[in-house]
Amino acid sequence: MYRIQKKKRRGFLFYLILFVSAFSVGLGIGYATIRMNANNLQSELTQQEELFPSATPPANQPASLNVTLPEETPDPKPMYFVTAQNGAVAVFTFDEQGDMRFSYKLAIDIESLPLIDQKLFEDGIYLYSKQELFELTEDFSS
Repeated sequence: MYRIQKKKRRGFLFYLILFVSAFSVGLGIGYATIRMNANNLQSELTQQEELFPSATPPANQPASLNVTLPEETPDPKPMYFVTAQNGAVAVFTFDEQGDMRFSYKLAIDIESLPLIDQKLFEDGIYLYSKQELFELTEDFSS
């Protein structure tokens, strides 16, 4: 009457061919991506050379000789001085004449810091911008 049909089993060779095919497609896509990125990088470098021709040294001159040193500028004056004072961290500001005035204390407990950081604050830290003060506060407050 009815015959039960056996399902065909796909053999090892079928799965091997499938794997190798998928692997080679993946390699091809990876290789194409690498080539595309290399071409984009090369075109960006070419555009930069066109915009900034002085950035590339002449063919007969080594690159190390093409370096221009910045003009010497006087040392910037510090804007803040941060130091340990009575177990807390105090911030001092400098006015136009260079006089140091107390500004405020930070919420940093000296006792909870490692010994190296405690020594750093005891010696005092000169900061040259408000950004440096924010970064210091961020690093040690938590």
